[in-house]
Amino acid sequence: MDTVVYRSESPTGLAALECTASCIVAALSLSGSDPRYFLLGYWHIGYYDRMLMSVRNMKWIDLHFEYGIRFYLTSGSAEEVSSLLDEGGMAIVLCRASKLRFFPRTMLGFESSGFYHSILLHGRGDEEGENRYKIVDPVAGYAGEMTAAELSEASVRRNQLVYCKLTWDADYSRPSRRESLRKESAAILKGYRRDAGKAFELFCADVTASDGWEEERRRTWAEQNMITLSAMIRMRGLVWKSYLELGSYTAAEAAEGSRRAEAVKRSWMNVNLLLAKLGKRRPEGDSREGLLRKLEGVQLAELELLEYLEARGGADL
Repeated sequence: MDTVVYRSESPTGLAALECTASCIVAALSLSGSDPRYFLLGYWHIGYYDRMLMSVRNMKWIDLHFEYGIRFYLTSGSAEEVSSLLDEGGMAIVLCRASKLRFFPRTMLGFESSGFYHSILLHGRGDEEGENRYKIVDPVAGYAGEMTAAELSEASVRRNQLVYCKLTWDADYSRPSRRESLRKESAAILKGYRRDAGKAFELFCADVTASDGWEEERRRTWAEQNMITLSAMIRMRGLVWKSYLELGSYTAAEAAEGSRRAEAVKRSWMNVNLLLAKLGKRRPEGDSREGLLRKLEGVQLAELELLEYLEARGGADL
């Protein structure tokens, strides 16, 4: 049976382009785990194909500390995926969204830029006589079944499925809330200090270079980044919400964290407003300089929040 159970406003479908993270949240929810511990560590930034985004490469996602889940990218046949599901595992499969019968045509804009889509396989189908899989696509808001033939048709590799295996360790014991907060807050601050500078440098270089671009190229670049930054704003909010709910902060600490989180949101929204202006007309020197200043401000606002989270990580719980 095909049903639409994950609405677009649901936190399960996290944000645009966050299809893998959304599938992870769906898998955790289906297995009875708390997805907020995953979100504690989901604060990233990179500049990929001239787009600034929070998406993390699935090869670097670690779910073992928080959930005892072994998660790694591999490839194989539909029969191998079926065996994984029969043994109690799940699979996040890379697909071409345009080949999925249920995927909204209005949401295909990034496939032409080389972005693959992800869906979650979490069981075998109920019908006899046909190899079918139970699937969830949180971004499309879809839950139902697919046949092995449909899955093969949508695969990013001919005659093979490229997927992340999720298998649960039976003897796993999850860490304390204090340990999770301490580890994840330290990790996202360290990663941001290591990677953010390069992402901002590349983005700022394109802001400066956009003066010489043709109008269509500049408009498309600005519009794509407005979408990815809107997704980033949503993800930043979900990360802070997870810390707020799990951190047992005092009223004063929660208010201070919320103030810093709001500064991050407001800074990114200001960047998006200036991007909209830049995409509509040839950028003048003052407008480019204004955008570059806003980018300096947003990086500072993010660091201030991350440093606050790290300083409070696990304290007095």
